[in-house]
Amino acid sequence: MALSDEVIRQRLQLLESYVQHLQGYRAQTHDEVLSDMSLTWAIEYGLQLSIQCVIDVCHYLVADLALGVPATSQEAIELLRDTGVFPAAFADTLVQMARFRNLLVHVYAQIDIEASTITCTTIWTILDSSRNMCCSSLRKMGDWCVSQLQEDFRYGHHSR
Repeated sequence: MALSDEVIRQRLQLLESYVQHLQGYRAQTHDEVLSDMSLTWAIEYGLQLSIQCVIDVCHYLVADLALGVPATSQEAIELLRDTGVFPAAFADTLVQMARFRNLLVHVYAQIDIEASTITCTTIWTILDSSRNMCCSSLRKMGDWCVSQLQEDFRYGHHSR
């Protein structure tokens, strides 16, 4: 589990830097964003990378908790919700973010720039809470792993 812990930490650090960078765009007006394609692309790509970090963390958490092999990001998030790692409302928000990321990646030619910039402003705040929720889940996982190791040691199961 140490390898994925490190990858998760790296993704959370990337998320932190992406969100901080995106914060700089909050001062831009809606019209400024719409009139500057480079700015629009920068924001959309920053959101795509930020959301991908969250998705990656979800997949690593699912793997570390041995919850199965999700076929989609939505399934990974739902597995974490169903096992109580994420609250339902937060998981629903993450699913919406994953869908938005899929639009940015797969349906980019049909994205309504006006709609996506409105979505961008609401997602920035969610990214902050995503990082906090993922960190909280990591702490819970760490506590669980320690308790499992203590239990194994107590009962003489040293194979983990």
